Amino acid sequence: KNVFKIFIDLLEKDCSLKAKYTKSQISFSTKKEGFNNNILYINSIKNNKFQIDFAGKNLVSDDNFWDDLKNMLNELNSEVFVSKTKSQLGKPFKNVKFFVPIDQIEMKKNLIDILNISINEYIQKFRK
Repeated sequence: KNVFKIFIDLLEKDCSLKAKYTKSQISFSTKKEGFNNNILYINSIKNNKFQIDFAGKNLVSDDNFWDDLKNMLNELNSEVFVSKTKSQLGKPFKNVKFFVPIDQIEMKKNLIDILNISINEYIQKFRK
């Protein structure tokens, strides 16, 4: 439980996100002015890993955004899953679900740097 609190604090303080708790998940939105969309979700903790998803469906990207994100997250020794499917409109989209091992929470600097880059790029790409 202590690591869980540390991780939530890191996301809120060092990544400038605001947590909202529900029964089934914790969502995080940015604290930036004029912007109130969810960015990340923590959906579960299993096998000493946090499952984290970026918010949104039908996130169409014709460039290498998701592949680049996957490569950055792999640096955390995370398991990264990129789903690739078609939206209801028939457009291809990808999404990323990743698992952060609890022991990576102790490596605060590396984790926060990668999450901040990922979050900022995600906002620029999909939430402007």
